[in-house]
Amino acid sequence: MSPSPATFAQKSYELEPINYSKSEAEDAIADCFSNPENLEAWKSEGDKGYLTNFLEAFNIPTASQVLVLSKTSLQVERIFPKNPRAIYYNDNIYVGWVPSSDMLEISVSSPTTGTNFYSFKPVDGKPKLIRQTHDCLRCHGGSFTRDVPGHLLRSVYPDVEGQPIFKAGTHFTDQTTPLENRWGGWLVSRSPMDHMGNTLFKETDRGADQGESFTLKDIQNQSLFELQMNGRMLRYPFSYLIYSDTFNNTPPEALDYLWAEIKRILEPTERREGYERLSWRNKIAIKEILLQTHPSAKKYW
Repeated sequence: MSPSPATFAQKSYELEPINYSKSEAEDAIADCFSNPENLEAWKSEGDKGYLTNFLEAFNIPTASQVLVLSKTSLQVERIFPKNPRAIYYNDNIYVGWVPSSDMLEISVSSPTTGTNFYSFKPVDGKPKLIRQTHDCLRCHGGSFTRDVPGHLLRSVYPDVEGQPIFKAGTHFTDQTTPLENRWGGWLVSRSPMDHMGNTLFKETDRGADQGESFTLKDIQNQSLFELQMNGRMLRYPFSYLIYSDTFNNTPPEALDYLWAEIKRILEPTERREGYERLSWRNKIAIKEILLQTHPSAKKYW
């Protein structure tokens, strides 16, 4: 007897013996949530939802946090470069959380189905776990994972909103992927190697060109975000909050005054009261960084 066309259309994991969507979930998450007593002490923390309780219950260290700025999630409308998704993990469980959202996105290894996916959030003041057998599998159960429900690590070319520019291509990361093709759409720290992280791109006819960089470093590799941790926290004694929306949305009259005052303070030959400890080397470096990384510096100077 020949297989019907409908059989070919179905994913192999939806057929016997796995029956992915119809089978009962077997994993550490399902075991925990099957007993309501395990959740009695859980408390929702506003926008964080049950994130703290969840990490503690499954021994997921907060230090495992990685940040993704590209819109590759169930919560694409909440993710953008200045509001990245945080992912926490241990050997068996991954949990994603977006600031301003009380929903958690969860994946967990399973002995019967490979990987199970859930969303988890407060509903009427109580924890509500929902198994995801469709939306998550669009990426986590297709050709990207060889038609087996599972995890994938993907580098994309994100635009200023975090939307991947797919015409530029993507990179699926494993141990063979060159470092320069890794971490597109991710925020990365402490890496001396060239890579795709911390960078936004502009769509072009041919694909994408590099646009804004989140490192804010100038051509001499200097940045107001650089840590020193020796005597003072930051390498350069000038606040990186000058890049913030709060500063840049200051009324124009105030910005006219502030930028002019900053220029006077950073003049190497000037010694202004209150800034005696600001060396001429630091003045020159800070001025160079601002001129190369802040879009308003050249406008006002």
